[in-house]
Amino acid sequence: MLLHIRRGIGGFQQQTSSVGRKFGRKIDDDGSNIIPHAASVLDDFTRSCYDRDLPRAMKALTFMQRHQIWADSVTYSELVKCCLACNSIRDAKEVHRHVFSSGYEPKTFLINIFISMYVKFGMLKDADKLFGKMHERNVVSWTTMISAYASSDTIDKAFEYLILMLRDGVSPNMYTYSSILRACSDLFKLRQIHCSIIRVGLESDVFVRSALIDNYAKGELKIPLQYFRDPSRQASTVLQVLD
Repeated sequence: MLLHIRRGIGGFQQQTSSVGRKFGRKIDDDGSNIIPHAASVLDDFTRSCYDRDLPRAMKALTFMQRHQIWADSVTYSELVKCCLACNSIRDAKEVHRHVFSSGYEPKTFLINIFISMYVKFGMLKDADKLFGKMHERNVVSWTTMISAYASSDTIDKAFEYLILMLRDGVSPNMYTYSSILRACSDLFKLRQIHCSIIRVGLESDVFVRSALIDNYAKGELKIPLQYFRDPSRQASTVLQVLD
């Protein structure tokens, strides 16, 4: 029997396969072995996560795993932050296993947090594997992976993901472009990225423009200086130079 308890506006909401079960409890099929209030367990689990008390939170998580109890995505995200703060890869992997077990469907933002977690632990392959399994990727998902590959000097992979992101219909933001531009030293790729920036309308963003100026300062391609001095200048001028 599976028990889900989630926080709602009115408190906890329970979903259980057995009709007539009392709120906050799970009882074995033979009617014995009444488990303590699941709501109390979740309260303790939630407090531990927000207090960054990792040992206590993991102890509560073990109980929850044993009795198939799940918290909400926000609480799990706090536990992931707790694992990062304590630099505990082992516990982080255990949280990942718990969340993705038994058909639990985490929200996109929680999957993004797990991807970011693996990146911060230097486990880029694990991050990419999880990214590849996502049914829905948003700008945060793509930007996290692009930034991770750019930071690890794997610019070709970062550039590949930028192209796939655009093909997937997701518009990059200033963080996407600034992260890949910081690592881009290839003039051909720089020109393509610049064209993409213009077409999505981010050529006037201060962070993106700063990254562009830094990259062009290192290269040989000459872009009219007045373009950078005048953000309102028609982007077609630059496109003519780049194309």
